[in-house]
Amino acid sequence: MPSYGIDEKDYTAKYESAYLTTRVLGSDRVKPKSFKKYIVSYKSSPASTNIALSYIKNYQTTPTTLTTRIKSDENQAYAHLQLDGGSIQLRLDFTTSGDNAPEIEEIAVLYSTKGL
Repeated sequence: MPSYGIDEKDYTAKYESAYLTTRVLGSDRVKPKSFKKYIVSYKSSPASTNIALSYIKNYQTTPTTLTTRIKSDENQAYAHLQLDGGSIQLRLDFTTSGDNAPEIEEIAVLYSTKGL
């Protein structure tokens, strides 16, 4: 017989290595693409927190780290690297500090489509 109920909140449980992975990006897999710039806009990034980027190209299993820079005056973390392929996923790894973590607003990937 199944059990039903509401889980109790645990305010002491903290994620020390929180991350998120985007859906697969690249709307038309038939057309080759050149991915170039990766931008994460954030609402806030409290002291002792950070955002790091990595990517998964063409459904590989292990993420590859991108050199991530922070534009604090524009509230953005970004990376530049040309990657040619059909699809990509971004992974955002967050450094948290106590109850604080970056608040993400938007993720953008700039790319161009190559001719067939």
